[in-house]
Amino acid sequence: MDEILRLRGLAQGPLQCATEYHTYFVNGYKFHTQSWSEGKKTYNSGVYVKGVTEGGANDFYGVIKHVYELFYNQDKVVLFYCDWFDPSLRWTKMNKISHNVDIRVDKKYNVYDPFIMAHNVR
Repeated sequence: MDEILRLRGLAQGPLQCATEYHTYFVNGYKFHTQSWSEGKKTYNSGVYVKGVTEGGANDFYGVIKHVYELFYNQDKVVLFYCDWFDPSLRWTKMNKISHNVDIRVDKKYNVYDPFIMAHNVR
């Protein structure tokens, strides 16, 4: 019965208020928005997520622009609003020795889907 009430609350949509953060801790990582990272010694606004496209599985890399916490009755959902980079092999390369990923940051992903649930990113 509790699950039904929870699903009903989610289906009704979020409350009118939301909270925006510049820093968020999730999955053992500390993330910043891109604007908050500017001028800092460390740059923690990059995200990685496994995804699926028409061509199969892809690794997606992006930069966090905003962090929003939405409230649903008794639940909350944290979303990262990101600029995503083109995941095609033409613009994204992995060094097999160091496992570093080189990304062409001037090549944006052309599908408009900026949101990702915070618990899904690394």
